[in-house]
Amino acid sequence: MAQALLSIFLIMASGLAFRAIPSMPSAAELRRIIGSVVLNVLLPALTFAALYRVSVTSDLWAVPLVSSGVVCATLIPAWILYAGVGRKHLPAPAIGSMLLAATWCNATYMGIPVLTSVLGPDVRHVPVLFDHMAMTPLLFTIGTLICVTYGTTEHSHSLIDGIRAVVRLPPVIAAACGFTANISGIWIPDVVLSTCDTLASAVSPLMIFVVGVSLGTPRWRSVPVVLPATLLRLVLGPIVGSVLTSFVVTDPTIARATILESGMPTMMLTILFAERYGLDVDLLAQAILVSTVLSPFTLQLL
Repeated sequence: MAQALLSIFLIMASGLAFRAIPSMPSAAELRRIIGSVVLNVLLPALTFAALYRVSVTSDLWAVPLVSSGVVCATLIPAWILYAGVGRKHLPAPAIGSMLLAATWCNATYMGIPVLTSVLGPDVRHVPVLFDHMAMTPLLFTIGTLICVTYGTTEHSHSLIDGIRAVVRLPPVIAAACGFTANISGIWIPDVVLSTCDTLASAVSPLMIFVVGVSLGTPRWRSVPVVLPATLLRLVLGPIVGSVLTSFVVTDPTIARATILESGMPTMMLTILFAERYGLDVDLLAQAILVSTVLSPFTLQLL
């Protein structure tokens, strides 16, 4: 695992170095462009191939169930801490950002390289199930409601709006197509699957690079605010994930992969929600930075 995490941080470092090159696109512009390519092309290819090849077992519902449980188990104490105890000391946009930081993790973009390096390519479907079958849909529904509640923009949003957004996501559509082809026994030519694999191989390095480009310099004054959210994400998340996994996941390799997923740092995608709905983007970026820097030490314990 140490080698995999070192590789991830070297890619992040290249992203940081990229910012020093004159006349390059801004971090926000680069994140938008690369994020669009990944979301609409590369990630659907990965998702389709992974779910087309996956064995139809209880993992298909158990992993998303654990992911949903981890979201709920981290969101509730975060809400008590920030929206309850901390509401007199923090503005609403900061509260919303910390709720996102504590709850949603980087299950795909850090999960895939870590899991495949530690456990092999056979577990590549676990991040897909953990993220796109549970965590991302919950971000587009519950997460967006949090953003509307604590944000400063005039955006309106309902649960139905969130569900509509989820079912239109290219990775979700690709997942449905891949799984349908799998259980229906539809033959997919090898050249199509190999093309999907080639496209999928670019997902992790590109998004880790974008994380490096997006990371700012540490602001020590924000550490007392972001540290509780980071501990909920990196410590409570995998504890809950481990407990839930022991009840519903039978395969030991899939179980460890699911626990590792539960302990990933804060999801990069939350930045886009913070920007759109007027949350505290700088504070959320600090939470992503702190959780990403600390994650190698906590993941080593899982």
